[in-house]
Amino acid sequence: MLEDLLATHFGYQSFRPGQKEILLHLQKRENVIGILPTAGGKSLIYQIYQYLNPGPILLISPLLALMEDQVSQLQALGFKASVAITSQLSKQEKNWLLNHLHDFQFIIMSPEMLSQPAVLRRLKQIAIKLMVIDEAHCISQWGYDFRLEYSALKQFRQALNHPLTLALSGSASQNTVTEIAQHLFDERESYQQVQCSLDRPNLFYGQLKLNEKDKFHHLNSLLETLPKPGIIYVHNKMELEELYQDLKASGQLKLASYHADKTSEERLQVQEQFQKGYLDAILATSAFGMGINQANVRFVIHYHAPQSLADYLQESGRCGRDGQEALVLLYSNPQEISRLNYFKEQIDAQASPFYHGLNQAYQRADFLQSQTFLAFEEQIQNLITYFYYNYSPKDKEQIQRDFQSYQRIKKNEIEQMVQYLNLNSCYRRYLLSHFSKERISTNGFCCSHCQADFEDTATFKEYLTLAPKRLVNPKEKVLKDWRARLNVLFPS
Repeated sequence: MLEDLLATHFGYQSFRPGQKEILLHLQKRENVIGILPTAGGKSLIYQIYQYLNPGPILLISPLLALMEDQVSQLQALGFKASVAITSQLSKQEKNWLLNHLHDFQFIIMSPEMLSQPAVLRRLKQIAIKLMVIDEAHCISQWGYDFRLEYSALKQFRQALNHPLTLALSGSASQNTVTEIAQHLFDERESYQQVQCSLDRPNLFYGQLKLNEKDKFHHLNSLLETLPKPGIIYVHNKMELEELYQDLKASGQLKLASYHADKTSEERLQVQEQFQKGYLDAILATSAFGMGINQANVRFVIHYHAPQSLADYLQESGRCGRDGQEALVLLYSNPQEISRLNYFKEQIDAQASPFYHGLNQAYQRADFLQSQTFLAFEEQIQNLITYFYYNYSPKDKEQIQRDFQSYQRIKKNEIEQMVQYLNLNSCYRRYLLSHFSKERISTNGFCCSHCQADFEDTATFKEYLTLAPKRLVNPKEKVLKDWRARLNVLFPS
């Protein structure tokens, strides 16, 4: 039956690893944490589940751009009753949607939207067939660091009477899986873990050791020869804009920049231009790319190293989703290692302002709205907020243990990245060994350690000939205006 659905509605003759196994668990009403490789077909799982069990599926998604992309793709696949409830909606549109939630197949929202009392109250009134946590590693990544609501998903599930839940990620170590489970499920709840190979044999992992002053000239020259499109990751917004302007001034490539200082409209516009094939490359901070289903990205270049192997695997996995060869390239030098070591030292320096700020928060009811609190660095603010809402002032020893554990984890992640930069063995094996125990076999398109002369290999020369393809963007097939879309779905 599953294969019939797969062939009839999606045109595939067989499932990818992990897909059918997860579906069978869900059909037995078993919660699942699924770790599938980027481009491993995670979204197909809940799409088929909709055919098997028609009714509202609640999809928790981290980013506005990703939600818009998911709605467009679902509607293009025939799930016309799909909607994203976001901050972009007017009050009237949001109220209309909340009053018609039972009519939708897919309801997509962020954890912050889920936390709103009116939204949660309305969701409790409908029969949710499945709750999907997309990019579930964000529970671990953002619980402390960025978004408090990710650490509160267990409470939201409790309020919704523990709906059947599927948590999906493309990169999660066993420690991260454990954290996901702790923040999603009650102790009395069980779950199944489905872990598939994260190896992407069509990706080549290259590392180039260049002096800082030579990086720009090498990148500028390389971009002229690489097949397009691609993504270039830069550490921060200031360095990104400087590199963007220098590249624009020195070549004829169609480029755009993407970072958190851009407005939502600007970011969506850049994303659409990229997906429609109008750009050769995007220069981005880590804010770009999560969950974006762009099949023909031919390269991902890290101009600066990320602060964890998980980030590196996630960002690298955004190229080569069509199965053809793609290049993952990382620039490395002593300055890059010094940069990472500086970040590690800053983690130790967080202790004093963290404890001081948390004590102030426990003593003053208005502290989290005060100018004193806002004067802290953003990461310290996030840590104080997380611990304030999740711990009692009486839990001093537990707070100290958990904060020190957080520090150890963060420093260990950075140290693993430093080890990767200094590595003198297979990059692919080292990278993937941190996420699974599978045996990785090298191939003729493996990494710049295993093929030091990779630029002279026949496979790499063939890769350079891959022509850019203009993909049909699903957004071109659906109505963009919310009022028009809703009138088509549910005419008054």
